[in-house]
Amino acid sequence: MIPDFLHRLFRRDTPTAHPHARAGTASRPAAEDPVAAAVREATTRPKIDPAARPEDLCGLTPSMSPEAIRGQLARLHRRHNRAAASLNRELREEADIMLDAIARCRERFLGVPAAPPPPADS
Repeated sequence: MIPDFLHRLFRRDTPTAHPHARAGTASRPAAEDPVAAAVREATTRPKIDPAARPEDLCGLTPSMSPEAIRGQLARLHRRHNRAAASLNRELREEADIMLDAIARCRERFLGVPAAPPPPADS
């Protein structure tokens, strides 16, 4: 009885099956390395044009309601605020451009005043 149980427990249906995989299940591919994914995204994403209008950079259209504008700017701010802390220099530079564009759009369309610049250290 015990050898039969052990045989069923440790049998392999195919010679290439993972020893801990259940019989008859396909092995899943390994999870992608997050660093490799970030490098691939940074090299394949379209570059931001710093000369473009802030409305174009933020994807705002004249037909958008103030609530839709507020939501779009909030999503963009979350995304680019995270990117501003990236180790990738190009990603940080693009995030700075986008955060400036978001601030300008908030001023122009929502009437939110820009934050004062930080005090200069002397």
